[in-house]
Amino acid sequence: MKDLSNYRKSYEKSQLLETDIPDDPINLFNKWFHETKEFGGVEEVNAMTVATIGLDGFPKSRVVLLKKYNEEGFIFYTNYNSEKGKAILNNPSVCLSFFGTVWKGRLS
Repeated sequence: MKDLSNYRKSYEKSQLLETDIPDDPINLFNKWFHETKEFGGVEEVNAMTVATIGLDGFPKSRVVLLKKYNEEGFIFYTNYNSEKGKAILNNPSVCLSFFGTVWKGRLS
């Protein structure tokens, strides 16, 4: 078995201090989104992973594209008749992951 314990990239660009966290998490996301876009190296900054509980009761995740975000939340497109669409309708508690940042919430 190959040892991957030292296989790690150094993330020393900046730091997140509790005192720097805005009251509105969307403002923080907006800052991170634009920093990532400006930094470059990410082909689709709006790509995110949506994790749901599938109709079979097991977690499932897939990559979708973020289309819009505001103080009400995140908007992405999916086929309502797909397994993902049905899973969200059945249980709107999902997890969104953006380039290493995880946002948990409930879709309505």
